[in-house]
Amino acid sequence: MTWIVALGAAVGLALVVWWLVFKTEGVYLGRGVVIWLYDVYARRYDNIKQFRPINEDIYLARPILQAIPHVRAP
Repeated sequence: MTWIVALGAAVGLALVVWWLVFKTEGVYLGRGVVIWLYDVYARRYDNIKQFRPINEDIYLARPILQAIPHVRAP
C-alpha cells in the first residue's frame, strides 16, 4: 500500500515538473529559467522552424518597414 502512494506521488511530481518546464516553458519558474531554457533549446527550435535569415528579411522585416512610414510613432 505504501508503494502505491509513493508511486502516485512520484508520478504526480513528474507531471508537475513536466508541466512547469516543458508545457509552460518555465514561465512560472522565473526569468532565469526561461532564459536558460531558451539558451538550451534555441538551436533546436531554429532547426524545427527552419530559420533562414533571408526569409525573415523578405517575409517579416520588409512588410513591417513598408507599413511603418505611415505611422507617426510606432
